[in-house]
Amino acid sequence: TFTHNSGTVIFDGANQIISGSTTFNNFTKTVTAADTLTFAASSTQTIAGTMTLQGAAGQLLSLRSSIPGTQWNIDPQGTRTIAYLDVQYSNNANVALINALGTGSVSSGNNTNWLFDNEVSGHVYSDEGVTVLPSVNVSVSINGGAPSLSFGTDASGAYTASGFTLVSGDVVTVYLNTNAGAEKGVTVTISNATGLSGIDIYQNHLIVRHEAAGSITNTHLDTANNSGDTDISAIYTMSGLNLTILSGKELFVWAGSTYIPGGTVSGGDVDVRGTMSMQGNNLTITNFAMSAGSTFTAPTGNMQISGNVAIGGGTFNHNSGTVTLVDPTAASINFGGVTLNHLTFSTGSTTTKTFTGDVTIAGDLIVAGVDFSVKHPAPRF
Repeated sequence: TFTHNSGTVIFDGANQIISGSTTFNNFTKTVTAADTLTFAASSTQTIAGTMTLQGAAGQLLSLRSSIPGTQWNIDPQGTRTIAYLDVQYSNNANVALINALGTGSVSSGNNTNWLFDNEVSGHVYSDEGVTVLPSVNVSVSINGGAPSLSFGTDASGAYTASGFTLVSGDVVTVYLNTNAGAEKGVTVTISNATGLSGIDIYQNHLIVRHEAAGSITNTHLDTANNSGDTDISAIYTMSGLNLTILSGKELFVWAGSTYIPGGTVSGGDVDVRGTMSMQGNNLTITNFAMSAGSTFTAPTGNMQISGNVAIGGGTFNHNSGTVTLVDPTAASINFGGVTLNHLTFSTGSTTTKTFTGDVTIAGDLIVAGVDFSVKHPAPRF
């Protein structure tokens, strides 16, 4: 049994090997000439105090697994001081990633929960962040350029992509590069650093977000799909600054991000978790949803919805516009007690819109159609 006794262990030999799993207080290895520190595959080194791992410019300290292809684990719980590392097959078991940006360090691949320059990492899900999607390929396009090589997700749905140069302000498109495969999904963000982590992909979704300050717009989305990859156009297309979400796909506004299209949005579904403002541009979609903490500003013109409405919280600003519920399908409508300006029911055949929540109409209620039925468990007009 090794008891750290609140002390410091300094590894000052050459080509040292650490076997077994150990809990250290302070852990230090600093070299001025290139060296390798090898960890037993599948072992876990827990560092309760300060972790210091440093090489020198042009003289990297390499961290390696004793069995290439099998990760070694490290759990740095205190201060991390790192520089000029070459890391491979390392799994950071701590909830806080190890940030190697700007430290002169490089990744030789297959690292988890580390952040290196010119890398993008995250997870892929078949739904909205619950069910992981292993064994699918992910590619990255920077500013609409040629995509990177494909990088597969592991059993936990994690991916790490590299092979490009990334700077703050770049438009980053991360997507499932499956060619004829059924799995499609795209995330577009704006970088705020030379490496990004936590950039997740949801199958059948276009996620819009930004790491840099400001907002993301249709101008960015137009740039993002310039690579011409059909795996991207299977989710969304652009005509000028107008966005079309393909049928059965969803535009997902990331929590904490602001999306201001600057053009129309039409086609599939919209789910707002952050902030979305249509300003003077119309919105024509199938299903619409909002969640607690979100903010949505409707068009000054028309917001047309042919399917379900599920407002589960957040702030809805009607912007003096009109919400129009249209055919072709019966739908569940929950406006969550928000206030609309004008509400129009426009039907060309028999249809049922079943209301499960209240709505206040500040302007006009317009019914236009051949047959019309509204159902509510306790209707109040």
